[in-house]
Amino acid sequence: MAGARENNIPEDKAKTIFDLMEKFGGYGFNKSHSAAYALIAYQTAYLKAHFPVEFLAALMTSEMHSTDGVVKYMAECRSHAIDILPPDINYSGTTFEVYDNKIRYGLVAVKNVGEAAIDAIVAERQEGGAFESLLDFCARVDLRRVNKRVVESLIKCGAFDSLGHKRSQMMAALEEAFEYGQRVQKEKADPQMGLFGAIETSAPAINAPISRATSRLFFRDSDTSPSTMRWAIPSTMAVLPTPGSPMRTGLFLVRLEST
Repeated sequence: MAGARENNIPEDKAKTIFDLMEKFGGYGFNKSHSAAYALIAYQTAYLKAHFPVEFLAALMTSEMHSTDGVVKYMAECRSHAIDILPPDINYSGTTFEVYDNKIRYGLVAVKNVGEAAIDAIVAERQEGGAFESLLDFCARVDLRRVNKRVVESLIKCGAFDSLGHKRSQMMAALEEAFEYGQRVQKEKADPQMGLFGAIETSAPAINAPISRATSRLFFRDSDTSPSTMRWAIPSTMAVLPTPGSPMRTGLFLVRLEST
């Protein structure tokens, strides 16, 4: 206020002006700052108007480590009638991706999984093709990077649903599937096994796990036509895919009650 008095400005008027300046400082910008914000607002408005699916997929990717952020943008997708496809071990990528004008849920956004684990899964899928079953998955991915907690989270969120089995069945089989995968990978990495493999025409077959308490897991060729496939509810029967199931014919996982 001393400077205002020296310039013959009434103190009450100076106080009013300074109060206004203080209030403006809470939300106001200088011209250069305002221009930058205006440009960003124009660019994002253009993208949202002309590329809404890609724009919202990018926004959800930017918030994929925040559940609240993802939920917020999922609500925005619903308000624009944009479908969000569920996470899928054979189709989802690391981030949210656009597929057929829809958004495929990114695997990193699933709780209790990390980018290193998902990178390992996606890399193996790109190199070796789609996963055929839970056993196939556990035998192929690097279980040092993809631990049991990651697989549990992926099963619970529905990422394995397209393989054609109930989540409860896969959760019950996970322990043995993991042990099976560890044995497969251990034998592949064993120098002695590599030596025998060089001599013989093919590597020795590795038996699938057996548990007296729960079930026996194994692969077999599908010889059942889609029209006769039925979902077996009793635990004493084989678990087969339902008609129209996305699971591929060929190798599939069968769960039988142990005798």
